[in-house]
Amino acid sequence: MKKDIGLRIKLFVPMIITALIVMIGIYFFISSQIKQNIIDQSIVNATNTVQQYKTLRKYYAQNVVGVVKKKAIGAIKINFDHKGNVNTIPLPATMIHDMSALVSEQKGGMKLKLYSDYPFPNRENVVLDDFSNKAMKTFRNGDVDKPVTQVVSYEGVESVRVSIVDFMVAPGCVNCHNTRADSPKVDWKLGDVRGALEVIIPIEEQLAAANTLNLKIQAAIIMLGIIILIILFFSFEKLVINPLNSLQKGLDGFFSYVNKESNSVTPIHISHYDEIGRMSHIINDNISKTTAIIDDDNKFIEEVKSMVEKIKEGQLDNRFQNKISTPNLEEL
Repeated sequence: MKKDIGLRIKLFVPMIITALIVMIGIYFFISSQIKQNIIDQSIVNATNTVQQYKTLRKYYAQNVVGVVKKKAIGAIKINFDHKGNVNTIPLPATMIHDMSALVSEQKGGMKLKLYSDYPFPNRENVVLDDFSNKAMKTFRNGDVDKPVTQVVSYEGVESVRVSIVDFMVAPGCVNCHNTRADSPKVDWKLGDVRGALEVIIPIEEQLAAANTLNLKIQAAIIMLGIIILIILFFSFEKLVINPLNSLQKGLDGFFSYVNKESNSVTPIHISHYDEIGRMSHIINDNISKTTAIIDDDNKFIEEVKSMVEKIKEGQLDNRFQNKISTPNLEEL
């Protein structure tokens, strides 16, 4: 019985340990992959959002600001200080700032920022944080082919920050910036880096939902693993342990017979003709042969004892009747 327990431990403990290691590895792998997918998708969404805002600003500059300049002829002003002022509409960049403020009011939602090295007077006191400074430095150095991204805690929420370069792309924008009296820079050219549009997308809720899904997947894997282990345990009991017990019982009975502790031998019970079953069948055949030899030898020995008694009585004309297979006894 102790050997049976040891055999189970030797087989199932490594399996369980391996399964635990694999499940832990799967958990962290899935978690990292899900997080990376969320980040990648957030970057794509942020890039698309920036392009939409750029399209909206371009449309506003051409079809609103441009029309007002031509048609209103000074009757309607275009200025960053438009709130509460009659006959004043916002500058394109101011319109983006206003929209970003409205978007940012949504608690836990996406935020939009527009910043530049040369802000207008109404925003000259705005201090850029480390990420925004890093983005502007990157764009100033000419690395403008891809957005600057980072996963950080923003306002206490894990978020993806994506900053995309903002160029001077329209002659009207260049002319506006170069001719305004309050413009901080008046030598703009087409293609100059005007600033950056940044989108901040919170991913904490997505990560929490993904983690919950991952835990459900792990729970399902654990349940499946437990079911498989239970099936393997009972299959091992039926297909290995029980046949080995029968084999052990048969050998114990045979050795008891050989050691004259019993008078008979019970053949090994064979339930399945697999490797253990075939081995048990071979052992049964050899036990049968060995038992027959031992029986013949025992009969011969009894006959020798009887012959000795007769010789003591002076009877010298007796013959052995039993055949034997043991060479030494045959020689005797």
